[in-house]
Amino acid sequence: MTHTEARQRLEAMKALKANWNSYGAEPPNEYAMTLASRFLEAMEQEGIEPTRVNPTAMEGVAIARRVGPRNTYFEFYNRGESACLFADNNTEAMNALSPLGDYRELLEKARRYLAGECDERVLGDLDYD
Repeated sequence: MTHTEARQRLEAMKALKANWNSYGAEPPNEYAMTLASRFLEAMEQEGIEPTRVNPTAMEGVAIARRVGPRNTYFEFYNRGESACLFADNNTEAMNALSPLGDYRELLEKARRYLAGECDERVLGDLDYD
């Protein structure tokens, strides 16, 4: 997915109504959309294209990047929280982190993880100072 397509997907989420998924989920609010937009900007600056940009049943925006069996998921919730998950479909290994912290540092770790240079435990190294 190009960055232009990702921004278009994010913009289209503004038209979602309550219960958009038929399970009672609220659509992404302005706060979640702003955080997701900033993250997409950071991805573009780092030269990383998302694989998917979707609303989540957890009431927010999900941005994913997949390379082979490795996946990185970044979620921005209406309640102001954020989280990410690094997962490998071959080994079923995964690690999660919340809150996200510094986007550039996180994206560099995602790049290294997706390239197979490290495993999901790289998330444990993030510094929030």
